[in-house]
Amino acid sequence: MKRATKSRGQQPSNQFSVSELATITEAVRQASEYSDKKLGERFRDISWITICVVIVLFIAFLQMVVNLFQINNAAYRDYTQRLEERNQILDDYRQQLKANNELLRIIASHSAEKK
Repeated sequence: MKRATKSRGQQPSNQFSVSELATITEAVRQASEYSDKKLGERFRDISWITICVVIVLFIAFLQMVVNLFQINNAAYRDYTQRLEERNQILDDYRQQLKANNELLRIIASHSAEKK
C-alpha cells in the first residue's frame, strides 16, 4: 500500500491500486457491520435492562401501595377499637352519674322527712 508522503518539494501521492481500494473498502464494510452488530447487541441489552428495571420499580411501587393499605387498615382498626373503649367508658360514667344523682335525691328526700 502506498502512503501519502511529503518530502521536500514533492506533492503527496494519494493514488491507491484497485486491489488496495477494494481491500480498504472491504475492511471498512466489515468494521461497520461488526460495530453495527455490537451496537445493536448493546442497545438490545440496554433495552432489556431498562425493561427489567422498570418492572422491578413497578412491583416495588405496588408493594408500597399494598403496605400502605395494610398499615392504614391496622391503624383504623386500632383507632376504632380505642374509640369504642372510650365510648364504653363514657357510657359507664354516665350510668354511674345517674345512679349517684338518684342516690343523692333519695338521701335528700329522707333527710327532708326526718326534719
